[in-house]
Amino acid sequence: MRVLDKKINVYEGYNFRVLEIPGFEKITFGCPPGIVKDFARREEELTPHYILPTRTLVKGKNNFDFEFIVYSFLFIRKQKEKISVYCTQDQRRRLEAIMSETLFGPTFHQLLCAQFSSWIRHNNFTRSEHSRFIKYLETLARDKKLTQRLQGMLREQVTDEDLLKALTPFFKKVIQTKSWIKKKKANPATTFARHYLQCFQLQQEMDLFSLTRDCSREEFLDRLMEFHIFGKDKSVTVASRSNPKKKLKVVQFQPSCFEIYESGKLRAELDFHRLDTPPIPDKIELLKKPRMGATFLGVGSGFCPNRRNSCMILWVEGRGVMVDAFSDNNEALLAYGITENDIEAMFLSHVHSDHDSGFIEKVLSGQRLTVMTSRIIFESFLRKIEAITLFPCDVIESFIDFVELEPGKKVKVPGYESTWIEFDYSLHSIPSGRLRLTHVDPKGKEHVISHSGDTKYDRSLIHRWYDQGIFSMNRYQKIMGFIWDADLIIHEVGGGQLHTEFSALAELSPEIARKMVLTHQHKNSINHPYFHFAQEGETHTLLSAPRKRSVAPLTFLKGISLFQEVSQANLKNLLKKSRVVEYNAGSIIFTKNDIGESFYVILEGFAEIILGGQMNAVYERGMFFGELAITTGNPLRRGTVKALSNLTLLEVPKQLYLESKLPTILDDFYRLDNHFSEVVRPSLVASLGFGSLAHWKKGDSIFASKDIDSVYLLLSGKVKVLTGDGKKIAFLSSGDIMGEVPEWRSIVRKAEIRAESDEVFAVELEPDQISQLFKLYPSFYGTVYQKIKKLEARLAKT
Repeated sequence: MRVLDKKINVYEGYNFRVLEIPGFEKITFGCPPGIVKDFARREEELTPHYILPTRTLVKGKNNFDFEFIVYSFLFIRKQKEKISVYCTQDQRRRLEAIMSETLFGPTFHQLLCAQFSSWIRHNNFTRSEHSRFIKYLETLARDKKLTQRLQGMLREQVTDEDLLKALTPFFKKVIQTKSWIKKKKANPATTFARHYLQCFQLQQEMDLFSLTRDCSREEFLDRLMEFHIFGKDKSVTVASRSNPKKKLKVVQFQPSCFEIYESGKLRAELDFHRLDTPPIPDKIELLKKPRMGATFLGVGSGFCPNRRNSCMILWVEGRGVMVDAFSDNNEALLAYGITENDIEAMFLSHVHSDHDSGFIEKVLSGQRLTVMTSRIIFESFLRKIEAITLFPCDVIESFIDFVELEPGKKVKVPGYESTWIEFDYSLHSIPSGRLRLTHVDPKGKEHVISHSGDTKYDRSLIHRWYDQGIFSMNRYQKIMGFIWDADLIIHEVGGGQLHTEFSALAELSPEIARKMVLTHQHKNSINHPYFHFAQEGETHTLLSAPRKRSVAPLTFLKGISLFQEVSQANLKNLLKKSRVVEYNAGSIIFTKNDIGESFYVILEGFAEIILGGQMNAVYERGMFFGELAITTGNPLRRGTVKALSNLTLLEVPKQLYLESKLPTILDDFYRLDNHFSEVVRPSLVASLGFGSLAHWKKGDSIFASKDIDSVYLLLSGKVKVLTGDGKKIAFLSSGDIMGEVPEWRSIVRKAEIRAESDEVFAVELEPDQISQLFKLYPSFYGTVYQKIKKLEARLAKT
């Protein structure tokens, strides 16, 4: 940063900057999650001008959250005025797509498409049939007579059964005219009626909070925001609102690097391309996880200045289901002594950014996720993340193990022995979910945790809406119930137009109130004789954890990628001859340049990896370190490892490592380029270790266009890609893929690849091995996807 005038002030926020130049309104550069809370903490109004960096997703960190800036201008800010947004044309389209999804929710057509998606898949529609069916749903979504008929019935306070009786004959007639639908199932009319009713009811509820009663979505956004587009010279003009003749020229010469000129004179330079990162604690206390309970990572609303956004872990069978995720979520887990491996699955309640901004980081920076929610909410999430990352929806979905939840259906939680989740829609401005998590103990007794999700719970208001014909009788009863008979009831108190006021819960009985923990807090918590306001970091226990089990079970090691191809006999021998060692927090396991005689697997706790005198990474349960000094020709330790918490390790001697036929790990594995993370995960490194090492010298042909059997991951050196006439298309280097990748077969058929540098090293993998790596490590897949798409674009021009 450089300021050339003492009258100019710059506020340095967390991954954003605020510029104050005399004669101009304040200008904000960047829009990361938490920006609204920052202004609130300083008791300052949000600025009217926002200049967006051309890259807002940096190393897997989501630095884009314009939603709460918009919400603040709509609901909080006293002075009503347009928001001026300075961005590229592409960013404008993406921002409008995000705001459409989060301000207004899915269109009725999108609701229907999502609701019918499973039915379409199960009936094996051809591409042509799928296209025809989507067009039919578009026509169905525009059928005002049908919706008006149902609305008229609701005013008579009918049941779902009454509505289904009216809808089923309607769809029978439709299906009779469409033989290609009729042949898919003996009697699909009841399915059509049920799916349509679900979408109709959701649309009714979303309309209660609608912002567009008198205009279209596009008109509403035009009233709210005005866009100024960066030119080809990477500049944009900012005019003073009080004196339009006064203008600034802002040049973004590279992402997050700006020059600000006034009357042709450079006034300031801003550079925040290096990410601010949350601090890592010097010492971590490991969480004592309950068998069943809840830990609160964040308890605030999106506007609450001094609390993290609402996020919790529901513990069942000693493992966690994370409910929603804020940005920098992994660092919060670390601070409370919780590992990523402790989280078995995630529940996505809805796609407002105070609930989903951390999901994209989870998806891209770590290993594969299991995400549970309804198909309607999930498809909203996919569309939103597509706008943020530019990955197509089908690519994003391939990163995730999606578990579809439907209202009224209990689903066994994947990976659990006796735990079920039940889903229902809450009452909110966009489709939003709530849940009941039920665990059956060995004696057959049920234990239940419920969570309200974001909801407008107000009994008198809900009853008035029911009288007006907004809900069916069944839906009215479900809204009023669902969560109250749980052993632990977690409820939001965000207040305002879209959330529950604390006063609305006052009429609940003391018996229910004593079971409640209140979160998503907007106002300061109070001491109450019955209700408890959640505090960040606290854990509520329903069932205590059993006595600690062995820290080195065979099944635990078998689940680590390093040991995936080790036989059962060799693994038992390794366990028998290795030893379990414990270190107190702050202890040094080894230092850089020590001679390595063993390597370590983390059984419990956190280890700090120090390179060049600075923390490089934090390793947790299931990760390993120290293997380079015993599997390569260099026996010296590459860095220092320190216990960040009390640490339990499995120490494996060098000779035993070699005898157990564990993979050879190379230094180059850890240097691979990763678009979404600064650090290559050890588990990915271990998976690469099972490949064969390949080596070429300058000028060697790696393969010609007809040789398509092998896949190579470049470790070091440079290669060039040539067309048939010998014309160079591109250079490839560390982290690039060469060969026949199933997802991108066309590349190798159009090009020849030769070694360009003196030496080239690569890992040779089978196509099915690389596909498995793509499935397990989304960040690796995403990095390769981006690189190959760029190469495909180059090939298309030849």
